Amino acid sequence: MRLVLALLAALAVAPTAFAADPAPAATPAEKAKIEAVVRDYLLQHPEVLVEAIQKLEAKEEAERNDKAASAITAKKDELYNDAMAPVAGNPKGDVTVVEFFDYNCPYCKAGAPILKKAAAADGKVRIIYKEFPILSPESELASRAALAANLQGKYLPFHEAVLEHKGKLDLPTLVTIAKATGVDAERMKTDMNKAEIDTAIKKNKALARSLEVRGTPAYLIGNTMVGGQIDVEEFAAKIADARKKSAS
Repeated sequence: MRLVLALLAALAVAPTAFAADPAPAATPAEKAKIEAVVRDYLLQHPEVLVEAIQKLEAKEEAERNDKAASAITAKKDELYNDAMAPVAGNPKGDVTVVEFFDYNCPYCKAGAPILKKAAAADGKVRIIYKEFPILSPESELASRAALAANLQGKYLPFHEAVLEHKGKLDLPTLVTIAKATGVDAERMKTDMNKAEIDTAIKKNKALARSLEVRGTPAYLIGNTMVGGQIDVEEFAAKIADARKKSAS
């Protein structure tokens, strides 16, 4: 679909010789001739497609950011003041990074130490974790266990250990991780089924929909949504940009 849209955009910027005055519908032979001319033009000028794709992506990103900005304003309390959402980094930081993640997402696993490093290097970043289990039933099991660990004040060590784990995240594995990170495993198993944890996960999923989060990881940095894994330098740049915008 992206390529089709790019082709349409390319046709829009093609020389006017390709445009026709309003006239009866072209015959199949005429259509074939026009398509051949357009194809030849695009093969000779592939940069037109690159430019069209870049413009399309910029337009889509701008539209997403506009929608996200409205949702951020409407959902401000749920984003930043939810008592069930674990917090890391500097609790009094002047820039907040909200992360939507899934424990079975390889990009979330790879991105976790990058975000941690970027926040530590800055020193004034608050991180809010939004459990967003969308990849498998095991993902939800892990999120329930993590939120149960949070009720014991042991979220961060458990969270990091689960992200570092390679392999299945079934209940016996989560119990083993709990014991290794100082979490009361029996209490965790009981708390995993609490109504407040049900509610927290449902709220996170609804919040993600309102922000048009379609995958993991997704980061809200200031008022900008960023999807996918990013490096330390990009985190630093976006954090600095968010700080600058909040100060202006």
